[in-house]
Amino acid sequence: GADCQRADFATIQAAVTAAAPGDTILVCAGIYHERVSITTSEITLRAKGAPGDVTVDADLLGHGILITGAHGVTIEGFTVREGHDNDIFLVNANGNTIRENILTAAVHDPLELFNSDDNLIEQNLSVDNLGANACGIFLAGGSDRNIVRHNTLRNNEWGIQIGGSNDNLIFENDAFENRGNGIRNIGNASGTVIEGNRVFDNGLAPGPLTDGTNAGIRLMSGTRLLVARNHAFGNLTVDIRQEAASATFENNHCNTSTPPGLCAHDEGAGH
Repeated sequence: GADCQRADFATIQAAVTAAAPGDTILVCAGIYHERVSITTSEITLRAKGAPGDVTVDADLLGHGILITGAHGVTIEGFTVREGHDNDIFLVNANGNTIRENILTAAVHDPLELFNSDDNLIEQNLSVDNLGANACGIFLAGGSDRNIVRHNTLRNNEWGIQIGGSNDNLIFENDAFENRGNGIRNIGNASGTVIEGNRVFDNGLAPGPLTDGTNAGIRLMSGTRLLVARNHAFGNLTVDIRQEAASATFENNHCNTSTPPGLCAHDEGAGH
């Protein structure tokens, strides 16, 4: 852009490679056809301008932004698209912040954490990820104590999936119009707190990998789960489904549940 005629680097990766802990990299408006790999801790990668002004397009050739083994990294304000498999992927990466990004057109999960703890995932939009196994946000492979809050998940196969990961907080997210489940707890993920989320109109167009027992909030397995103060309406086949999971339910607003009785407040068609 006009404000970047004297930019120090021509690519995001070149700036990241040159960065030292404590550095902030401001990325000028434009579309960057690259795959960014971050292994340096305590750096901030921030898009300049309005949402959508700075796009990382991985061109289906690799992850859009990959953080491996680093801590204290912040990724903020980007559109990331066409990641293979992920738009943003954290591996063995603890204590990082992923904020205010738009994640779309990923082959698999637009945002995945693998064996990554104590991260803050907030105010991101995962939208229009059309893969048959696309989770808007996926906490996988022993990713513990992460905070996932104030994100919007729309038109993914599943909105948020917690798998084999413990003690995560899923707080005040909006999961709308995902083809399968809105929020799903699987793989014996335990200690999950699912609180204050709005989960509407999920499960209406499940793909081939999604079975016929979708729900707005689906608890397939795990112990010490807390599901509290969520609003879940218009989901197929039910708003909240408890399977082989041990969970406490408090003051959830919904119409339908399996087993019956999990909706403390039945509000008709209201949201």
